[in-house]
Amino acid sequence: MSRNQIESESVTLNSQQISTDQSKLLNKYLKKKKLLWIIICIIIIVLIVTIPIVIVKTKTTNIIKLSTVTTEITTQELTTIVENPTTKESTTASTLTTTTTPIVISTTTTSTTTSSETTPILNTTSRTTSTASSVTATSAAPTSTTSSVITESTTTSKTASTATTTTSTSTTTSRTTSATTTIPQWTMTGNMNIARKFHTASRLINGKVLVTGGYNGISLNNTELYDPSTGIWKTTASMSTERQEHTASVVTNVNVLVAGGIKDGLFLNTAALYNPSADSWTVTGNMHRLRGAHTATILRDGKVLINGGDSGDGFLNTAELYDPSTEIWTTTGNMNYKRVDHATSLLTNGKVLVAGGLYHGPLNSAELYDPSIGIWTTTGSMSDTRQCSTLSTLINGKVLVAGGFNGSYLKSAE
Repeated sequence: MSRNQIESESVTLNSQQISTDQSKLLNKYLKKKKLLWIIICIIIIVLIVTIPIVIVKTKTTNIIKLSTVTTEITTQELTTIVENPTTKESTTASTLTTTTTPIVISTTTTSTTTSSETTPILNTTSRTTSTASSVTATSAAPTSTTSSVITESTTTSKTASTATTTTSTSTTTSRTTSATTTIPQWTMTGNMNIARKFHTASRLINGKVLVTGGYNGISLNNTELYDPSTGIWKTTASMSTERQEHTASVVTNVNVLVAGGIKDGLFLNTAALYNPSADSWTVTGNMHRLRGAHTATILRDGKVLINGGDSGDGFLNTAELYDPSTEIWTTTGNMNYKRVDHATSLLTNGKVLVAGGLYHGPLNSAELYDPSIGIWTTTGSMSDTRQCSTLSTLINGKVLVAGGFNGSYLKSAE
C-alpha cells in the first residue's frame, strides 16, 4: 500500500472520527437543549395556571379584609351617658392595617368614600383620600339638656409597588360636649308679717305651713300661716305664752304640739295644742322638766319623745313622752350624756338616733332610744364633734349628719 493511500485512509478515518464526534456532541447538545425547553415549558405552564389563582385569592382576601375594616368603621358605637348635672362619654378609635402580596388590585371602602386602584408592574402610584363628616346630636332630660358634636375624620392612604401593596385605614373619633344643666333655683315668695329667729315651722295636713314664736329682740307668741297656693302669709291665733327655742310637732296628723322653750330668759315646761280647723290654741299637760333647746321626735305609735336641752340650771339628759290621746307626759329612760343643741332622727326600724350637741364642749357621741323598752344605748361616734347640726334619715335607711359648729363652722357631712 502506498504512502498516499495510507495517508488518504488516515484522513478518511480522521474525518469519520471527527464526524462521529461532532454528531455525538450535537446529539448531546440537542438533548440538553430539549431538557431546557421542557423545563421552560413547565415553568410557563405553572405560571399560566398559578398566577390567575394567586390574583383571585389575593383579591378575595383583600376585599374580605377591607370589608371587615369598613364594617368595623361603620359600626362603631358612640355612647353618650347623660346625668344630672354631669355628662360622661366614651370615644372609640381604631387603626387597621392590611398587607397584601405582589401584583394586587386593591379596593378600599369606608362609610363615606369608595376608592379603587389597579397598580401595574414596575410602576408606583400613591393616593390619599381624606373625608370628614360632622354630626350634631341633642339629648334632653326633664332636668338637663345635653348637646354633643361628633366629628369623624377618615384617612385612607394606598401605596402600590412592584413587590408589595399596603393598605392602611385609620379612623379617629373625637367628641366635644357642652352640657347645660337646669339647676333648681330659689325664688322669692311673700314675706312673713313678723321678722323672727329661733322659731318653728310645721307642715299641716292641709299643706299650709304654721310658724310659731321665735325672737326678734323679745320672745314672740304670734303665729302665721303660709299658703303655698297663693304665696301669702296670714296671721293666725297667737299662743298664750311667748316662746323661742321650743319644739313643734304635728300630732294625730292634725293638731300641733308646742312644748317648752325660753321666754325672755326664763325656761318653760308648758305645752299647748293648735287646732287648724278652729284656728285656736288650748293648753295641754306640762312637761316634768323646764327645758329649751331640746328636740322632739314623733314615734311610730304617735307619741312624742322630748329629750335633752337646757333647764336654766344645767344641761339635761332626761327624756319624756307625750301621749296625744291622754295629753299626759311620762318620763322614760335617761340618755347616757347630757346634751343641748343636739340633733335627733327617727330611724326606719322605729328607734330614735341622737347625735352631737354641747356639754363641756361640742360632742361627737351618739346613742339610740328603743321605744319598746324605753332605754338608751350608746352607738358609734361621729368623726367630728358637732353642735347645732342636722340629722336626716335617708330612704336607704342610713342617716346623714351635716354641718354644725365645734369652734368653727362646719361644712363636712357624714
